[in-house]
Amino acid sequence: MALTLCLIIGMVSPVGFSNEEKNFTDVAEEDWFYEAVQKLAHEGIISGFDDGSFKPMENVTRDAFATMMVKTLDLDLEKPDSAWFKDVEKDHWAYKYVETSKYYMTGYSSGSSYYFMPDDKAVREDMAVALVKALKYDIDGNLDYLDTFTDADKISDKLKDYVATAVKHDLMSGSPSGDAFVFNPQSDLTRAETAALLMKLMKVEKVVVDDIEKVTFDNMKEPDKADEQNNEEPISNDEKTSQIESIVKDDRIVLEWSKVNPSGFKGYKVVASASNASPTYPNDGYFKYITDINTNRIEIEPYAGYSGGDIDVFKPNEKYYFSITTLYEDGNYYGRTENGVMPGQVVEIKDYQTPKVEAFVDDGRILVKWDKIDHPYLDGYKVVASQGDTTPAYPENGYLKWITDTNVTSYEIKPDTSYSGGDFKKFKSGENFYISITAVYKDRKIPGNSIKVVMP
Repeated sequence: MALTLCLIIGMVSPVGFSNEEKNFTDVAEEDWFYEAVQKLAHEGIISGFDDGSFKPMENVTRDAFATMMVKTLDLDLEKPDSAWFKDVEKDHWAYKYVETSKYYMTGYSSGSSYYFMPDDKAVREDMAVALVKALKYDIDGNLDYLDTFTDADKISDKLKDYVATAVKHDLMSGSPSGDAFVFNPQSDLTRAETAALLMKLMKVEKVVVDDIEKVTFDNMKEPDKADEQNNEEPISNDEKTSQIESIVKDDRIVLEWSKVNPSGFKGYKVVASASNASPTYPNDGYFKYITDINTNRIEIEPYAGYSGGDIDVFKPNEKYYFSITTLYEDGNYYGRTENGVMPGQVVEIKDYQTPKVEAFVDDGRILVKWDKIDHPYLDGYKVVASQGDTTPAYPENGYLKWITDTNVTSYEIKPDTSYSGGDFKKFKSGENFYISITAVYKDRKIPGNSIKVVMP
């Protein structure tokens, strides 16, 4: 709370913009967040600490994030007589900002009551909702943009449309993880990241024009260029078709493909098959969906997972056919097929293992442990809990933590830790919980035994 209050000090009254730089001791001109921090600091949306620092990597609580967002949007503050949220009463320091932000932020419901959880950390999926709602983007029909991310299942179900829309409009993006990308929806927002993302809202200008009809700009021509566009050559199918090449290395297959015309482009689907010599999407599934038109290279390692088609994983010493399906607004286009034999050492596929779980109270928290599983199809472990279900499993009961390092075999749960997607919201002291681990394989999910523990 002390850190949160420090964050808000100096933010109550926005100040006019000044060209004078804010000399934070831990923010340098070469930092990627420098411009955003300077801009929001000058506008009085954020401030530093008494020691002259900004602490860019410190996390932001939900009430502090609500305050910053409301100030960024310059919204009229609401102060209703009755609190909307059960856990943010009228005497809370951020009451007005939380009440004002409820149209843009996420919340929690239990029966007929609503909760804001102001002291929880704001996470990336919260920011996606705020940006999309503030910019009033249409959230329908954008879910394909989540196919890029291997951790799309970690996004809260009711927020997936917002995250997909934020990705579609380049408001947010993912991070590379091996030969794939992750969105990290549950990762805590840092002060630097929050500043950079909120600056996107400040750059949107509102234009007001009287006495004209309101229209949308779907498939419309640029103003004053109708004649010029009518004379343009239409885009040929060849310009929309990407041609692929495959290169077999010592331990992986590398795919490269030609770039295509950007007009109307939606994405590349990397497609493969073990039996079809001319694989296409959607008939043969896909390996990766890539929306960046400039990305034209990907690596596939042995035992990498595949979605749909006749492949579950890419096995060493087996031949595969590869192609690129380019997705455009007017349809799909298919290039030539290349083939290659997956290199690597064949691993004996053992029986699928069920996690053996133990959980106990240790030093004021619950410590969960399980046996290490050694299996080529294993993607990771989900830490799962429930108060009402004695045999909790993912995805039915949500999850607490998604662990992709298969060498990790323990996890600690502290009091008041938040939970996602289950029958409770927090691990409250003195309450009973059933704890388990679900092993997530490339082609199945296997829950382990559960242990009943009382949160200390």
